[in-house]
Amino acid sequence: MTTPKPTILLTGANGGLGSAFVTAFLKSPQSATHHALYTVRSPSTVPDLQAILKSAPSTHTYDILPLDLSSLESVRTLAEDVNSKVAKGELGPIKSLVLNAGWQDANAETLKPRIFTKEGYEGHFGINYLANFLLVLLLLQSVNKEEGRIVLVSSYTHDGLDKQNDGLAYYTSNTGEFKELYKGTDELVKGKEWSDDGWKAGMRRYGASKTCLVLFMFVPFHSFLHSTLTNLTKGMNSNAASLPTQHSPTSQS
Repeated sequence: MTTPKPTILLTGANGGLGSAFVTAFLKSPQSATHHALYTVRSPSTVPDLQAILKSAPSTHTYDILPLDLSSLESVRTLAEDVNSKVAKGELGPIKSLVLNAGWQDANAETLKPRIFTKEGYEGHFGINYLANFLLVLLLLQSVNKEEGRIVLVSSYTHDGLDKQNDGLAYYTSNTGEFKELYKGTDELVKGKEWSDDGWKAGMRRYGASKTCLVLFMFVPFHSFLHSTLTNLTKGMNSNAASLPTQHSPTSQS
């Protein structure tokens, strides 16, 4: 039986940072030596990804798989499929797991949360954090134990003290209202309503979800995950907030 190529799994492969990743990857020598799994919300409607893949070298092998991060059932289904194929030798162990997909809902109408996941979690918390948390834990068994890489895409909006946030003043207030954004996990899970500005309110929820992702990277990766993978790289991309604002979970790409 032929040994399968190592696997690269990229979430949110259609549009934005995902398209940029695929474009760069196809120009690298690794595109010929690794099999890619490109996950998108709906494989039948991925014009950006399909256009890029038309220029893929003949040596590049890939699959486009469905993954809806607003559904934990969808996360479990994808992980079960990948784990099964790796266990059977149909796919090589995951060399790089790149968690690029994300979602943002920030505009004049978002003083209160508008979108919730299928399980009832506020959209930013459920899609940007909880779904990624579950996906990592479920796929760990299929990650290359010696050379595996897990890359989390965060955003400078996770840090209220980052000066890059000052221009739009997401976290500034003379009243001190935004020094403590959330008083407990219920506000994160259910979504907090604000009273000042819809755009800023949406960006605070988005930033909070990215904060959770950063905490997941540092805390569990230094304990549970480090004991599973002997050589783990954590990555962050601070440009995620520059993506165009979207207003429904379809923006996972």
